[in-house]
Amino acid sequence: MKILHKISKLKQDWNTSSPIWRLNRLLKVGKFGGYLVGIRFLGDCKIVWYSGKTGFVISIYYILAIYTLIHYAMENRIVDGLPCWSMSGLYLSSMVAYANALTKRHRIYKIGHFGQTYLYNEEFDEICSKSVNKTVKRFMIIMGIILASVILGSINPVYIWYRDGIFYSLAGVRFPFVEQNSNLNIMLNIILQLLLGYNAINGLTLLQTYQGTLMNAIELSADISIKEMINLSDYLEGGNADDAVIKKHITKIFRQIQRIDGYIKNASDCHYWYFFLSSPFITYSIGLSIYAQYIMGFPPGYGIALMSYVQMAVLYYIGQVVVDRNNRIRYSLYSDLKWYLLPPKYQRDVCFMMKRMQNGATLTIGPFQTLNFETLRILTQRIQSFIMFLLNFH
Repeated sequence: MKILHKISKLKQDWNTSSPIWRLNRLLKVGKFGGYLVGIRFLGDCKIVWYSGKTGFVISIYYILAIYTLIHYAMENRIVDGLPCWSMSGLYLSSMVAYANALTKRHRIYKIGHFGQTYLYNEEFDEICSKSVNKTVKRFMIIMGIILASVILGSINPVYIWYRDGIFYSLAGVRFPFVEQNSNLNIMLNIILQLLLGYNAINGLTLLQTYQGTLMNAIELSADISIKEMINLSDYLEGGNADDAVIKKHITKIFRQIQRIDGYIKNASDCHYWYFFLSSPFITYSIGLSIYAQYIMGFPPGYGIALMSYVQMAVLYYIGQVVVDRNNRIRYSLYSDLKWYLLPPKYQRDVCFMMKRMQNGATLTIGPFQTLNFETLRILTQRIQSFIMFLLNFH
């Protein structure tokens, strides 16, 4: 009842509260999820005694997955041991994110709170309000899709268990000295799955909150820059030509663009290995899980593939937000800003900025490939090729 009362009060206060208050409420959700698993980069950035719990639980999964593969290999049934590796790519990606979160937590804290520090102010209250509402809705939609994919991934195994009495967990591992399909084996798999699920749900809440604030800062900075361009254009069209006022506006616009460019480069550098390694790991997980269900009758396979693809798509969506921001800024410099009314010395600066935005800062996979929807399309084709490659061995 207490929780329901708090939710009701939050709804009542939401529309009358300031944008930065709303952003803080969202950050608190991610912060709470992070504290439950000992990852505190949205809070005090401390490493506590249970910060290693996530890594420990995933390590147990890998030890058991290796044991399962060896067990089946000794019985000349190595193919039967492959389904338990369907989640391994997804967990490898999680381990990279986990290591990144612990080792660069102070830097990530600054990235996550960038919008609060530099962007949110009363001058652009309406823009900030729309931006934070969009961020909250996007967070809820993404979390809803992820949770739905987890549920869909669990429905088929539960149905098989109800129909045939055979238990399949998403991990699908065997335990030493425990008979397969025994009550003890089922119980141990359920416990392992609950531990993995607990860390996964809370970790995803933290991750999606952080990624939401990252996208919010990038989109909001573009909105503010465009608004500044429109304000300057209105001033120029009024027949005003005060050099000090023009310089003030131009300086604010360019500083905003340069600051967010630096922010994007900082985020790209901070998460370099996560962006670089997540794609191949998740690709491998999707391919193997589909193969495991299609060929070997592993019921959770398609559900695991869906979970993995959703997380990968979100990653590329962030990259697309950055690409769209660069395109919006470049277009606005040409159309929204009446640059032809500026004195010649400022026109040169605007032309330089237009050229610069053609190669604006982006999030990348490694040193060359950009994170965007086009790269996601190419990667989807590679997943299909990987599945075809696996089918050759059947």
